[in-house]
Amino acid sequence: LDLAFVVDATGSMGDELNYLKVEMQGIADRIKSGFAGVSIRYALVMYRDVGDEYETRKFDFTSDIASFKSDLQSQMASGGGDFPEAMDAAMKLVPTLSWSETNAVRMSFLVADAPPHKENRAAFLDAANTLRPMGVKLFPIAASGVDTEAEFLMRMGAQATLGRYLFLTDDSGVG
Repeated sequence: LDLAFVVDATGSMGDELNYLKVEMQGIADRIKSGFAGVSIRYALVMYRDVGDEYETRKFDFTSDIASFKSDLQSQMASGGGDFPEAMDAAMKLVPTLSWSETNAVRMSFLVADAPPHKENRAAFLDAANTLRPMGVKLFPIAASGVDTEAEFLMRMGAQATLGRYLFLTDDSGVG
């Protein structure tokens, strides 16, 4: 099982990022208990926006959950400023991860609350379309306050890869 997490690390995503940091071991444990004997690898792509401290950060697949959690723990939410973010730049990195070439389930979770910049919408959808022939299913997880444009694009990405659009609400216990 290859699990890639693509996470918006702008200021508005602080609660969601902190939740993921706290709950990552529980997520890993639930997967292991539900699928005993399955080898699991984790990857992480963080993104902010053009002009921020960084636009994207990529941490390739590892089967070492402690290493993955360490990479995740070192991330902080900051930047952004305007509403759209560099979601497209992050999604372009997902196909470049070292996805398993063996018979494996390949999933990517996109955790975000804002769309890419208008001029980069097509690039986001192109990245999602690149995942489909690779057998990578995209599961966008929309955070509270997601707008209709972001929801539309995230739903399109999920549908293009046969994934599923998910969302967090203010009542989810996050934040």
